[in-house]
Amino acid sequence: MKTVGEFLKEARRGKGDSIDQISKKTKIRLAFLKAIEENNFEILPSQASAKGFIKNYADYLEVSSVKALAIFNRDFRKGKQIEIVPQRAKELSGKFSWNPKTFGFLVSAFLFLLLLIFLVFKLFSLTSAPYG
Repeated sequence: MKTVGEFLKEARRGKGDSIDQISKKTKIRLAFLKAIEENNFEILPSQASAKGFIKNYADYLEVSSVKALAIFNRDFRKGKQIEIVPQRAKELSGKFSWNPKTFGFLVSAFLFLLLLIFLVFKLFSLTSAPYG
């Protein structure tokens, strides 16, 4: 079974265009087109971008973009390729991130702290001598 990169590379060679020409005509970066042909999707910005580039590349080559995207989806479903994660997300992985669970925990801790301060204040006001 062919990968999407092999499918598009074969179509490009059959049409006789160079990858540089296609990059200029489609306005897709040369590095991205090479990455698609080499099935190296990690350098692409996101999975949605990869699908858009594949569709545009296939449309330019006058081959079925539906077939190209089906091959791409097949490869990802079978796990032959790693998941495409935006570059910025790779940089942030392992660092603190906001999510609903973290937010809920912090709000609960803050409310508990306020309750504790209130109770300590009331305890001191009950045990101290009245002023006046």
